Amino acid sequence: MNQPSPTGAYPPSMHKLLLLLLALTTAGAAVGGAGPQTTLRSTPHEVVRISASGPLQWRHAFPGFNVISTGHVGPDVIVLADHYGGPDGTPRLEITVLSDVTGQVQWQRIVPGRLAGDGDRATTPEDRGWGVVNGTLWVGVSNSRGTWSSDNLGFRVQDGDPLWALSGTAFPRAVASGEVLFRIPTPTPYDLVNVELVIIKLQTGARRTMNFRIAERAGCGSMDDSIVLENFLEMASARFFDAQRHDRCGYFVTRFDWHGSEQQRPVIRVP
Repeated sequence: MNQPSPTGAYPPSMHKLLLLLLALTTAGAAVGGAGPQTTLRSTPHEVVRISASGPLQWRHAFPGFNVISTGHVGPDVIVLADHYGGPDGTPRLEITVLSDVTGQVQWQRIVPGRLAGDGDRATTPEDRGWGVVNGTLWVGVSNSRGTWSSDNLGFRVQDGDPLWALSGTAFPRAVASGEVLFRIPTPTPYDLVNVELVIIKLQTGARRTMNFRIAERAGCGSMDDSIVLENFLEMASARFFDAQRHDRCGYFVTRFDWHGSEQQRPVIRVP
């Protein structure tokens, strides 16, 4: 069986299961997505917009970059393009927002790394590697050859102002009340006890962290540290963050309210 990451993210086969479970519990927590149906077409080095009747409306070239994902951000178009040979030989990711009407650049950012996702081959924001929520664009970026985790960058769609840069958090876990939730990776691999969350206000980028501990159940012995998915499964909704663990008595879920206090008393449930 595949092993979960020491940072809290999972390899692709497990990722699919996590996404399914997350969908069932969050009912679409609005962590991003492309806009309405478009007439955008892309080649490896350019994006064009074709009208419904066929004529070309605009064309925008990305010389030296490979276009890997496109989609709508409100009335504009986002284009993500990879470049694998920057000045120092490191990969770069170009994030560009164009006017859907004229094709003119609204803003552009170039960041080190690659898109942490499958781009237009994927069907969900998490697998695609980027999404939009409440006027904010998030982009997953991989800065190494490792597949376990990725960084996450947040930008204001209107002007491209950076709102956050998080290391190792992968995609957002949930969104509610104008805030977005991320899971911070633990420094110790396969940590059964410690849960660190960061919550960011979408409008300002202001953040707060929450640190929780999962306690052993009385009479059930130590938690099972076998490296299997079910022993480390974690999910989030618009209100709660759930962490599943296993001990001698079986599986149990510790539920934290990520809108509450760090001093809260978590709810323990049995699946």
